Amino acid sequence: MLTTPLQVTIILLIIKNGGRPPGERETLFDEYWRTILKREKSKDKDLIKSDDQILLNVHSFLGYLLHYRAASNTSDSSNINVQSLLPEDEFRAAIEEVLRKNDRFSSDEDINNKVDKFVTDAKDRLVLIVEPQPGLFGFELRSFQEFFAAVYLFKNGDRFENLKEKIGAIDSEHWRYVSLFLAGRIVRELGEDSEKILTQVCRPLDRPVEDKNQNQNHFLRPGAWFALEVVADGSLSKSQYRNFQYDLIDYGLEVLDTGLTDKQMSQLVSYTKQLSQSDKDDLLQIILERKFNGKNFPESCWENALYIYGEYFPQEGFLKEKVDALFETEQKSLILSAFSITLLYISDPQWIAKCLENYWSYWIENEDIVIKFLSRDDKNELLRCWSLSESQSEKLAEIIIEDWEYDLPNSEEINWEFTQPQTLAEQLILLSKVLQIIANYRRMKIFDLRIEIDDLSHHIDILITSRDTSYISDIPSETIDSVARLLQNNDFILPVKLTLWIVFWLFNQPEKQNIELFGNFLKDNPTLPEYFDKLWFVSGLEYSWPILTLAIKANTNQQDTFANFLDYLDSSTQISIAEEIDKGIKEFLDKADDEEKQRFVIALLTSVGLDEFFPKLISTARKIGVQLYELVGAYLKLSLMYLELGLEYPPEQLQKMLRTVETAIQNREKPYNYLWPIFIFEGIWLCSLQVIDYARQILELFLEKYSESHSFPSASLGIALFLKLLEYDANILDLAPNLFTTLPLEKLIKVDTYKFDISDNSPETYITRLLNFKFQTGRFFIKPDQEYISRFTLLLTHSNKLVRIGSALILKVIRDSSRRKIIKRKWLSDIRIDFSLGREFINKENPKDRLIGITLLSLSDYPIEEKQYQHLILNNLQNPKTEAEEAEEEAWNQLIQEIPMDSEKHFMWRTFLEEILRKPAVYSSSVLSIAMERYLELVGKS
Repeated sequence: MLTTPLQVTIILLIIKNGGRPPGERETLFDEYWRTILKREKSKDKDLIKSDDQILLNVHSFLGYLLHYRAASNTSDSSNINVQSLLPEDEFRAAIEEVLRKNDRFSSDEDINNKVDKFVTDAKDRLVLIVEPQPGLFGFELRSFQEFFAAVYLFKNGDRFENLKEKIGAIDSEHWRYVSLFLAGRIVRELGEDSEKILTQVCRPLDRPVEDKNQNQNHFLRPGAWFALEVVADGSLSKSQYRNFQYDLIDYGLEVLDTGLTDKQMSQLVSYTKQLSQSDKDDLLQIILERKFNGKNFPESCWENALYIYGEYFPQEGFLKEKVDALFETEQKSLILSAFSITLLYISDPQWIAKCLENYWSYWIENEDIVIKFLSRDDKNELLRCWSLSESQSEKLAEIIIEDWEYDLPNSEEINWEFTQPQTLAEQLILLSKVLQIIANYRRMKIFDLRIEIDDLSHHIDILITSRDTSYISDIPSETIDSVARLLQNNDFILPVKLTLWIVFWLFNQPEKQNIELFGNFLKDNPTLPEYFDKLWFVSGLEYSWPILTLAIKANTNQQDTFANFLDYLDSSTQISIAEEIDKGIKEFLDKADDEEKQRFVIALLTSVGLDEFFPKLISTARKIGVQLYELVGAYLKLSLMYLELGLEYPPEQLQKMLRTVETAIQNREKPYNYLWPIFIFEGIWLCSLQVIDYARQILELFLEKYSESHSFPSASLGIALFLKLLEYDANILDLAPNLFTTLPLEKLIKVDTYKFDISDNSPETYITRLLNFKFQTGRFFIKPDQEYISRFTLLLTHSNKLVRIGSALILKVIRDSSRRKIIKRKWLSDIRIDFSLGREFINKENPKDRLIGITLLSLSDYPIEEKQYQHLILNNLQNPKTEAEEAEEEAWNQLIQEIPMDSEKHFMWRTFLEEILRKPAVYSSSVLSIAMERYLELVGKS
């Protein structure tokens, strides 16, 4: 019962005054009213000594009036009623209305005198009415206002109709606690008649009506939700209402019969959690089990119900029975639901391991299920019960590394004892232990130098690597030796070997013997997997041993080059180079002006023109066998947050950078990653006509050289350069037909599927960033660049069909990269593409073409008013039966989640979504959830 500080205060006051606090919210507030009234009556005020009923009537009418007015004025923050206060003249009129309602015979003078006394007393305090601001009257707390509003609704009119009206109102959330107080008062005052809350309020409210435009309550089920809230509120806690309580829970759980959003599911869990343990055991469990045994409960809705069951009841036999039924359907969405419940609530490791083994292909690529698996405390026991193949072990190891943050106990003490694994499962257990060590002992980056530039609103920090190489002293020497011994085991799967080497370098400084051992390992494994780069980066080893990092990368890109680095890999040499760089930078910064500092930062950022600033390192780089930019890039790291914002790229530096791009395209050799920042929008090009013309020539060269048979130049390079030039040269639109004719459409649609890696600087990342900056889908403090948007949207109506299609696919990048729904649904929804473009692709046989078609449809002014196009989406949203349909399922789900639903078509979209919600057995739980989310949005309840 003690759910808020206010309730605690009320209870303490009641106890202080010799009373016994009740367990129900409404009864508690009523008792508080009586307690305060009794205390106030003891004071020397004539008015307070008058009729209690008149005082209650004044409080209840004022509570209702204030709450009613606030409901109609919440959008106007300047309106005084939003504060739930009445000016004195309106307060006087309200009191007069109450007095006249009960007394038609007193003279105006008598009534006015009473009103004067009410106002005078209220200026000090009239029981619970106060004057918090001069000339304004109301209640100190909103909860008091809501309680008295409920008293008014109970006393005036049909109380059940009043309750039904408030629960079903458009602004029902505003009346939520008033409705709960009213229901509580009905239960307390009317006893058995309170069952009409279910029969005359909740059920009728949710029934379908003839007017289809007013039928939203049948799908939103406000009556069922309120039934649950009444039970959770405690109004029926007395044993005399046990049957009624069962009926309300039973009806309330009908919300499980269709889709629920994440927010609704959280609310449902909250309501059931508030039930007493006996109510859970005697009522909730029985109702849930009967629900599953009924004929009309679709399997697509089981996951939510099983989640509720698993939260409170440890009966694994029932859960296993229902989970097995989901597995036997062989529908991927239902099998994933089964795993979600299994990994959360079933503890039998042998049973779970068998399920994981039998349905491996269904779950291994699903990130949510993988995370649930990795998060289990008994994960190691599960692995021991599992007959893993070597390929499964390697795949699972890679996933453990990719999602390693989920695989780490939060506060578990590290076990430093290492034993030789005898099985594949034990290797994976060792892997988890090693990852925990990496997480606890990884090197943290500390930025040593700060560059202040007056023209920028922020500073720029620089980290010089190889400065934090202190030996870790708290590691047992036996552990360090055992890691070295484990590395001699040639039977380990590659992921285990790689993580052991990372731990080795965390605990050991490079010296001749261990460098040679590592070199032999790299020789045997010249092509390292991508996850090793990520793990090396996360471990922080690149901050400690930059040349070792360079050697690994060089060996991966070009076999057997590790030997070239041997003379520079010992710790003292790596540190001495860092000291030389540190000294040179400090000397430069002491003398440099702002313009020179900007040129220096841009050189570091783009790796172009570094020879001007690091002439002494040129010979060192040449001896090692690397480029200067590689050596400097290994030793210097910039803080990237807001780094490019406001930087000005002078023409001469732009010329150098563009020349590098030109050479790379001409030779079809990928340039170094750090070149890509010149294409992002935060940086300002101080352009000359020559620079723009040169950049245009490079784009034309790209179009000439582009070929799918070569890895470089990539499609994303051409897109990035075109979009950057669009900022400075409107005439670049002339090249659009050539660009979008040259680039395959599937290359454009792949841009948005690129997963950003923190250690990567690829063009796909910058395409997303540059579009986000101009369209401002990611920031809230800068307005979108309307001129740029106008230029871009011209592409969507271009005479060339491929230009319209290609630019629409890029528009999808903007939409999908935005985390702000208000951006997606507001101004992005004003941009439309021709529906016929998507229709053309949707009918093609090639799955890649169909994915393009789905994307185009999601951006179109979709003709939802036509039955054939309603069925097009509905048929494709239904539970997939083939692998091809499964591949497109996510795209169709995203379409229904993101497609613009214009106000003039709201009714048709509502009808469409109702068709989905009406047939939950036909659709997956994800489709049902999305449909409910969009439906709530359309009816103004999101």
